Amino acid sequence: MNKEMTLRNRFILTSYLSIVFPVILICVVSYVLLSGNSRKFAVQASNEVVQQKSGDINTKLQGLEVTLRDVIYSPELQKILSAWDPETRDKPYPRESVDHTISLASNSLYMMHNIVIFSLDGEMIGSMFEFDPERKADSYPWYEAAAESNGETIWLKDTVEMIRDNYGLHMSISGVKKIRSVYDSDVSRIGRDLGYAYFTMNLDSLLNFNQLEYVSQGRKVFVVAGDARILGGSDLRQRGSRFDAALLDKSRNNTYVTFDGQKYLLTFGPTDPSVDWYTVCLTERSYILKDAHTAIISCGGVAVVLLAVFCYISVRNAESLSRPIKRLQKEFEMVEEGNFDIEIKEKTGILEGG
Repeated sequence: MNKEMTLRNRFILTSYLSIVFPVILICVVSYVLLSGNSRKFAVQASNEVVQQKSGDINTKLQGLEVTLRDVIYSPELQKILSAWDPETRDKPYPRESVDHTISLASNSLYMMHNIVIFSLDGEMIGSMFEFDPERKADSYPWYEAAAESNGETIWLKDTVEMIRDNYGLHMSISGVKKIRSVYDSDVSRIGRDLGYAYFTMNLDSLLNFNQLEYVSQGRKVFVVAGDARILGGSDLRQRGSRFDAALLDKSRNNTYVTFDGQKYLLTFGPTDPSVDWYTVCLTERSYILKDAHTAIISCGGVAVVLLAVFCYISVRNAESLSRPIKRLQKEFEMVEEGNFDIEIKEKTGILEGG
């Protein structure tokens, strides 16, 4: 009886293991392949998000440059600054004319908090909204950098702050641009310095993040300044906080990192060549592996069903194998007891090998 049971159990165990190991191997290999492909697709999608968002911001920055040029290169303002003489002031104070010039600028003004025009000697001669008229340009921290610039827009990183106004609570940043002569009857005077345009803008309007769009994709997208301050993003709670600067190393791009206590796939790239900003995309690891987990669970369910069916078939086969052995064992026992009137009718094939 023990031999019969041992043979039966060995047959079932061998049959079971012959299917279990391949199924486990298939599940493991499938998980590795699906996880790798999921990560590959996530990297591709994240790079597209970074490029698209950077492109949108780049377009708005170009619109901002158009606005600034509309103001500082307007014939009216150029004429005022070219004729500006702080010593004689033989003309009426041009504040209203400058304010009018600013108001005629392009539609990018909705991103602006203020634009202030300074003459070359530092006099504040006009602004979009109220501004300190007594303070000279050379008393501001940006003056030296602006004076030495070649006319490019200088973003003032130290001016990033959270403010509250009629538009609500939002981030803002300031910048400055040197004004140069582009209109003059004397050609030799074209290109000379005329003054400075100082501006403050609404970063939330510039960056324009749609929170729901990225949340539904399991992503967080930020714009991070070169000093690692978060200028804006899909998670409003992070505005103004510091991003881990070590994560902005090229070696960490498209790798899994820990942010805010969770695992994310980090993808980033420069936002625009003219600004020291980065567009950062963080995709939840659980979201990336969601499809892989679903596929593995499905495969596992199918495998369990197959194993149950195969186990049932193995038991039936083991029973059919052990039944003649059990009958043969009983007949041998009868022979041992002296009963030789036995005829083995069932051909099992077990003894044929001998």
